[in-house]
Amino acid sequence: MKKILYITSLLLVISVLPTACARLDLEPYNEVDESKTFNSKRDAELWVNGMYNALRDANQGKQMYASDVQADYLNAAQGMEKAPNMHRWSLFNTSEETTATIWKERFLIIQDINIALKGFPKIPEQNEIKGLTGALYLGRAYCYTYLVTHFCKPYKAATAATDLGLPILTDTTLKNFPPRSSVKDTYAFILSDIAQAETLLASETGEEGADTFTIDAVKALKARVLLYQNDWAQAYQVAEQLIATGHYPLASSATAFGKIWTEDSNTENITQLYAAISAGVSEVSNNTNDLYLSEQESFFIPGQIEASPNVLPTQDFVDLFEADDWRKDVFLKSVDIGFFSLYAVNKYPRNEKLELANSVFFYYGHKAKLFRIAETYLIAAEAAFKNNDETNAKRYLNLLRAARGLAAVTTTGNDLFTDIQNERSRELCFEDFRLYDLSRWGLPVKRGTPQDLSSIRSTPAEDYNELNIQVGSAYYHKIVWPIPADDIDYERGKWKQNPGW
Repeated sequence: MKKILYITSLLLVISVLPTACARLDLEPYNEVDESKTFNSKRDAELWVNGMYNALRDANQGKQMYASDVQADYLNAAQGMEKAPNMHRWSLFNTSEETTATIWKERFLIIQDINIALKGFPKIPEQNEIKGLTGALYLGRAYCYTYLVTHFCKPYKAATAATDLGLPILTDTTLKNFPPRSSVKDTYAFILSDIAQAETLLASETGEEGADTFTIDAVKALKARVLLYQNDWAQAYQVAEQLIATGHYPLASSATAFGKIWTEDSNTENITQLYAAISAGVSEVSNNTNDLYLSEQESFFIPGQIEASPNVLPTQDFVDLFEADDWRKDVFLKSVDIGFFSLYAVNKYPRNEKLELANSVFFYYGHKAKLFRIAETYLIAAEAAFKNNDETNAKRYLNLLRAARGLAAVTTTGNDLFTDIQNERSRELCFEDFRLYDLSRWGLPVKRGTPQDLSSIRSTPAEDYNELNIQVGSAYYHKIVWPIPADDIDYERGKWKQNPGW
């Protein structure tokens, strides 16, 4: 595996600051002396390493779990502290700090990428930094894909040219932002960056657990974006090509599958970013998905571990898993909540390998999994179905099911599509896919039955366990996040707010 040294670039150190105020206009803009910054291949490596550091942070914590907290598979536990207003749709508004911070942090990564793209042509060793330049383009496409799937409507061919997209930032500063483009233009921009990456990363062969971007990472993102753009034929073709490389065999046992999550094994991972504790030096993210378990050692009974999850999976979600499904014992864990034993989410368990010695706090961060081959199988299945190819839809769906201990499905028509949707919901649960899937499929957000009503917040019920946001209803527009109110005000009419907010 190609190992890299993760050293955060100067500008990333400056720009990733405490985010109590998330307005873009309040960010300290720092002039970079490019004559002293971009002189050698080593300078390029430092900037790209800084990007990977930022992406590692961005793929854990709020940017990973906020949409799932808002969606339908989680109930708020009594002690919920993480993004409570997003869970309660009636309280979610344009001043929500969680979404404002996410908006800013993604554009800060984009800004730093743009600075590097402007400066890299000054470096003499152009042939030697092709791959690094390609990584920047893919990183920018990756960030824009996140933003367009959270802050814009799903792609619809009939309205994409007029639906509000993102400001296309290619400049090196967050000042003087361009106006919002259309959804169509945003997707075109993402795909143009992917095309650049495809050329520049062509010689970067993929392998399991690669901790930098490779040509296979390009294909993984391209398949995802084409699926979201409803380009079924192209999405299927790219997904099929990636699977056919044979670089990423599916797990062959329940034990091997479990280690993907408990030990950050390389299995099935197309891109899994570096993280380690070495000689007391911490190369890990401060952002974690600790809300799912929040365990600690009992104060009264030494050695006993007690869980205090912020959220609990609904009974409807638990019931998605058959008894033989390997994922059930990996993604779910029985914990004691009051007088009841209930399932908690265990997809991001305590990671002792990345815990500092003698730490009194459990660490729930992991090597960030940007692309997994399982998603590619699901893309192939969905795209084939939408392209009226049920044979290959079942083929890729059943290959994945077999690698999870399950029997093949034989359904057809709408029942087959439901099976594809449910498989995606199981496999990609709590990886920041569910809310956008509901949006692009045109489905309501109906929160499932709780495992135990007394263990969750339930007043008012319509905000918690009985949440039922039907398509076209008063709150359904909130499935698309708002542009931060402060930034709308600052741009003085240049930016339009998303409809309904």
